[in-house]
Amino acid sequence: MGCHTWFYKPLTKDERERLRETANKYLLEELSDNRYYKMLSKETIDKLSESIENDSDMWLEWGLYEYEDFIEKIEEKFYVEVCNNNRGGYCCEIKENFHDNFRVKNYPKWIIHNRHELRKKMRKKYFELTQEQLNDISRFFKLYPGGIITFG
Repeated sequence: MGCHTWFYKPLTKDERERLRETANKYLLEELSDNRYYKMLSKETIDKLSESIENDSDMWLEWGLYEYEDFIEKIEEKFYVEVCNNNRGGYCCEIKENFHDNFRVKNYPKWIIHNRHELRKKMRKKYFELTQEQLNDISRFFKLYPGGIITFG
């Protein structure tokens, strides 16, 4: 069967802003209601609040547990999973489902940035992909410039 194939698009500025607004409303409130709140220093909470206000990465990294079903930090950038059930739908614009378009063996650590790179990594197995799968891969990279494919 093989491992899953994950398709990610870059997090846009608009999507990041919508997430930041959500974090501003809920993340700090959740921290104050959380039973672990007392374990956090006032300095950490102040830095988090400042990060939300100034839109530095700390708030998003801290809040990833909230968004971990659809946002990943890969190669020091934030990406949104492009999948059918669109778990990020309230903030992220997903046009199509590409999840598990094809599968590979052995859970490679590859991060694929374009179709040519996929061909080099897959070698002979690349030619076992159907024309429909290849068309979907090309369409993914056209719909989401800067998108990536990972495996796991």
